Amino acid sequence: SFRHCRELTGESLSKLGSNISRNLMKLESLALTFVLVKTLNDKHIGELMSSFDGKLLNLRHLNLDFGPSRWVTDEGFSIIGKKIAENFQALENLELVLAGFVNITDQGIERMLGPIGFGLTKLKKLRFSLESSPNVTNKSLERIGKEAGSNFLNLKTLQINLRSLTGGVNGEGFEVLNKQLFQDLKSLESLVFRASSFEDINLESLVANLRNLKELKRVTLDFSHNEKISKRSIT
Repeated sequence: SFRHCRELTGESLSKLGSNISRNLMKLESLALTFVLVKTLNDKHIGELMSSFDGKLLNLRHLNLDFGPSRWVTDEGFSIIGKKIAENFQALENLELVLAGFVNITDQGIERMLGPIGFGLTKLKKLRFSLESSPNVTNKSLERIGKEAGSNFLNLKTLQINLRSLTGGVNGEGFEVLNKQLFQDLKSLESLVFRASSFEDINLESLVANLRNLKELKRVTLDFSHNEKISKRSIT
């Protein structure tokens, strides 16, 4: 964990990744946290992710916790997706925690999730968290649903966290997300779904889609701070 490490540079991150790859080649689980590293930018992400090229072939669990940063753009998210898909195709457990990226748009989400959805066919557990990114709209929700729902057909555990996406998300995007997300995940056994700051949420539609998941055993739904959830949306 590298929290509040304000002086980290791209060179430092590259050396960190190279040392991990060179000395821990049989590594099966890796968690990297870079929170409140204010200088974090696209170049830093590129140097870190490129340091794993062709190595860590045994990795099964990857946890990347990044943010917040105003210097990371869509290009940085594209690098994350591309390098995960290229280097970690044996992953069974992926955790992406991304918070406070004020310059990320729908294009960045698409460019990140596209390669991941295509490349990680063995994934059994996915945790995807996107918070406080004000330029993300319903288009990104549709993309999240499409990639996770269509490509990760062996998924057993899914955690989705969408909070404080204040730009252009609403109940319509939420409905498209959960419809796409749950129509094909027939093996899903455990679901955690958190969403806040949506204008309106149709819970009846969500529950109807969840009925299709015949293997589902554990569900946690957290829709705190959705002030416009009404009796109509529940009954």
